Amino acid sequence: MKINLLACFLLFVYSVCSQTTEIKTIPAEIDFSKKVADWDGFGFNYVEFCQVRNYPESTQDYGGFSLLNQNQKEEILDLVFGEEGLNIEIVKMFHDPWHQNTPDSKFDHESTTSWMREFVKGGLQRNKNLKIITTLYGPPAWATQQKHIGGRDLDESQTDNLCNYMTDWVKFLKENEFPVKYYSLHNEGEDFYRWNYDDALQRMEKFDYNLYWPPEQVNTFLKELPKHFKNAGISDVKVTNGEPSNWTRFYNWGYTKALFNDDEAIENLGLLTTHGFINGDYRKLSHAYIDGRTTSLFKSKKPGLKTWITSYSWGDSGTEFVKTSFEHIYTAKVNALIPWAGIQNPSKWIGGDPNLGTAIRVNDDGTYELTSHYYFYKQLSTAGHRGMACVYTMLANPVAFIIAFANNGTKHPDAFVVTSNTSIWKLPLEIEIKGTQSTRFKAFRSSEDGMEKYKEIGVFEVKNGVIIYDPPKASTTTFIAIN
Repeated sequence: MKINLLACFLLFVYSVCSQTTEIKTIPAEIDFSKKVADWDGFGFNYVEFCQVRNYPESTQDYGGFSLLNQNQKEEILDLVFGEEGLNIEIVKMFHDPWHQNTPDSKFDHESTTSWMREFVKGGLQRNKNLKIITTLYGPPAWATQQKHIGGRDLDESQTDNLCNYMTDWVKFLKENEFPVKYYSLHNEGEDFYRWNYDDALQRMEKFDYNLYWPPEQVNTFLKELPKHFKNAGISDVKVTNGEPSNWTRFYNWGYTKALFNDDEAIENLGLLTTHGFINGDYRKLSHAYIDGRTTSLFKSKKPGLKTWITSYSWGDSGTEFVKTSFEHIYTAKVNALIPWAGIQNPSKWIGGDPNLGTAIRVNDDGTYELTSHYYFYKQLSTAGHRGMACVYTMLANPVAFIIAFANNGTKHPDAFVVTSNTSIWKLPLEIEIKGTQSTRFKAFRSSEDGMEKYKEIGVFEVKNGVIIYDPPKASTTTFIAIN
């Protein structure tokens, strides 16, 4: 018996060794005919007033336009909104708490929004089809129980007045030809940990504007605010659920359940929104991950409902930023992505900026610079445009991935984006291309070492149904169909 077992083992080893073949490529696939989600575009976020508690004694312009001359502003606007730049299609505008001193006083929508409005107007000059979402950054002091900026709790007797506050800002935007499409109820309003539990005081001055929004309060405003819009003659602006910090809190802290079980609130929900921040360290309060439970649940009840990420992190590196974008698209199946402030003067953030990543950095001396993130964002924004569709991709490597967008009847060509951090098994990708008539793709690449910044690297042909491509480590490459 032992002899027979030994013979069988030797036969097995011989069989495996004789059949072993050399692995020359890593398999990958794109199917442009298999839609994952409709695509509304990539966005940008200019932040002006965000922290000061004693306006007008203290002012703020975190976005930095106030430090630049007109030529510099025009250059930046081209870099963000121009066809040769990021070609941005969505803008987020904050609604800060300084627009009205008392519920019965005159509104002032201009004083604390001048640089933000100038930025967006410049964008509209370059792309008249921009869509705007505006977010209540925090309510005025009179709307809180604490009666100061940064107060934790809503004074419920001021619900109608706060709805009026929101409505008048939307009316102002529309009257000044800002094409606002959505009003978002809050900025990270789930985060009650920002306040001391006993005296309701914010724990750190670096916190930006906020109010604690319990799930039931979100539902109340989803029902009440549309009535105020209607009474003001506003029929084409929809209300969102506000912007929880991340998907994990959205689901686990009861917001998904409360909203899903309120049919009237769901009926009025025009867009599902969250910031989409992530943190893999489970020991921290900010721990969060990306998942698709919330989006799939709401879309099952309200087919056609869109989801936008409105303020996710730029991350520590360009490839990390693209990886987060990939997960929001393919795990949460979102329809648009807007990163946190895309232009920043970091010194203007009180207490030290916790999110230093950005696309354009404005320096205190009145100069500006494009960061590596700008070019990695361009890799994405030049591939996916409004009206296109995110489509199925596969790549058999855990540190590499593909994002793909199909034409979907638009003027934009099929495109896909390859990102790689591969160091082990460094082999070329064999990308099977399906569902498209295109056979030639022009490629552009950015690298984390800064040697390539959206550099054109040639034309790749589909041969025998595949493209062979060997991406450098820590790089992202965009392939755009040219026929």
